[in-house]
Amino acid sequence: MQDRDCCTEQRTGQRVEHDVLAGCERGVDDAGAPERVECTQPVRGTDRAQLARQSGRCEHRECDMQRRARVARHVDPAQHRHARVGGSFGGGLGGERRHLGRKEQEQRQAKAADGEAKLKAMEAEQQRLRNEVQRQTKAAADAEAQRKAAEAAQQRLKEEIQRQAKAAADAEQQRKAAEAEQQRLAAVKAEEERKAKAEAEAAAQRKSEEAGQQMVAFTITNNLEAMKIPGADESWKQVPSIGECEATCMKSPICKIFTYNKGGSRLCYMYSNATFQPNEKFDSGIRSDSGITSVLPASLATQSTGLFTIRSNTEAIATSIRNGYISTARARSIPECEQKCAQSQSPACKIFTYDRSSGMCYIYSDADFRPNEKFDSGVRK
Repeated sequence: MQDRDCCTEQRTGQRVEHDVLAGCERGVDDAGAPERVECTQPVRGTDRAQLARQSGRCEHRECDMQRRARVARHVDPAQHRHARVGGSFGGGLGGERRHLGRKEQEQRQAKAADGEAKLKAMEAEQQRLRNEVQRQTKAAADAEAQRKAAEAAQQRLKEEIQRQAKAAADAEQQRKAAEAEQQRLAAVKAEEERKAKAEAEAAAQRKSEEAGQQMVAFTITNNLEAMKIPGADESWKQVPSIGECEATCMKSPICKIFTYNKGGSRLCYMYSNATFQPNEKFDSGIRSDSGITSVLPASLATQSTGLFTIRSNTEAIATSIRNGYISTARARSIPECEQKCAQSQSPACKIFTYDRSSGMCYIYSDADFRPNEKFDSGVRK
């Protein structure tokens, strides 16, 4: 259909456009089929609107079509034929049409409201779904952020553990290195101490052997000078002490007698045989295995007991006041001190030492020895 309402000439099948308000009526037969329609001349412009107001018909095509459909559904054939002949359905039919129109309008409004409510419900559901999607997206983003944060924290913890493990390994390595260095230093120190102790023991052993050799090999007489006899072998050497002179004589296969100048030159004279004379500047010694027994002057022989081995420049010291010390006496010479020791019987004197500077004689039953140029000592044979 076109914009304007029209009536169709069913009888000829041709489309004839007429204005509805000009009096175009379409009826139906007893079977409800369209019949021949009588149409008047069309009216246009303002006349059309005026005729619409006079007749009370709808001006629009849709309203006219709906009205005609209602008439076709609710009007019986007799009334329809009467209306077609007389030109009007009457007042009762018009009121019914208006009632039906309001009811249909209410139904349309109800349907429209129901559709609007469904539309709003659908929009609300869509909005809820969008909100849910946004919420889930945000929750997923937060979970991802938390996962990344947890991974970062785990990585930091792992790196910290590795750092601490490395620091502990370094500290352990340093500790082991320090322990190894301490052990090395301790070993070096122990070796040095061992060497020093061995050297000290060797020196002590050497001194002890020398002292033993002195005690056994030579009989020392103080203030006595030995003089070579014709035909005897002679040698001499400068040494710092009488002990060195004795040791030098002991090493010589021909030395039987030595005499040491303690007062000046510190020369050690060594002889295969000699005679003796008193001299405070000299001390002399005779080898025990030399076989020489009558070389001393008679004056000295009467003074010496022959019971002691004399050790020059040696001081005897008691091990303690209660163990070893016997008495102290004044003597004019070492033979006199020797006599005093020989006469002591309770307890028996075994060692004496004579201080040449003070003239004091010390008598012991037991004593230790140490070098001292002011003293001469004797040990009982």
